[in-house]
Amino acid sequence: MNCQEFRAAVGAEPQRSDAAIEAHAGGCAACAAWRREMQRMDAVMRRALAIDVDAARAGGKATAQQPAWRGWALAASVACATLVAGLLWFALPRTALADEVVAHMSEEPDAWAATRLAADPARVAQVLARSGVRLAPDAGLVSYAHSCWFRGHYVPHLVFQTHAGPVTVMVLSDEHVARPVGFDEEGYGGVIVPADRGALAILSRGGQPDPGITARLRSAISHGAR
Repeated sequence: MNCQEFRAAVGAEPQRSDAAIEAHAGGCAACAAWRREMQRMDAVMRRALAIDVDAARAGGKATAQQPAWRGWALAASVACATLVAGLLWFALPRTALADEVVAHMSEEPDAWAATRLAADPARVAQVLARSGVRLAPDAGLVSYAHSCWFRGHYVPHLVFQTHAGPVTVMVLSDEHVARPVGFDEEGYGGVIVPADRGALAILSRGGQPDPGITARLRSAISHGAR
């Protein structure tokens, strides 16, 4: 079971447990953390939605015996449960997104090689064009370029060779963050930042990427008209 299969299974049924799921969770810290978040959200939603069914049934036919506030309380409970679920779902991706970015790094370890050899320019252009992304001429040396399947979309996965070592950028055009989200997991330091469309995940090994490099890459990557 790979990361994508694991998250599809757990996303559909957070409390599910079988040999394949436990084996993957035991060997992938990012997926294990994502599973815990999903289980936490599932538990909170279950508690929020634990409404008195008998009261709900009686509300429509025993108005003479029950105060009017009972019906309003039931409606408020449903609205509150919906609001709690929505707020949790809105907050969860910020943690899960970083986990998934880190998990993706383990699938392409060779991309982190330090080198002065540039990737094939035609290959880089193809990867960028596939997602409608433009790269400024002064972005730096790109040593690796690949279109990766991530959260239901093909996204550019680029590695830039910098004075501080290789820096990976994933162009997440279909993800959104309101402000920079930093993370430090599994030996990778990184930040997910808002972009002109969507977000950019910028990572380095052994600590946070250099702020100057992060700023340069943010300004060098943009989207053209599709």
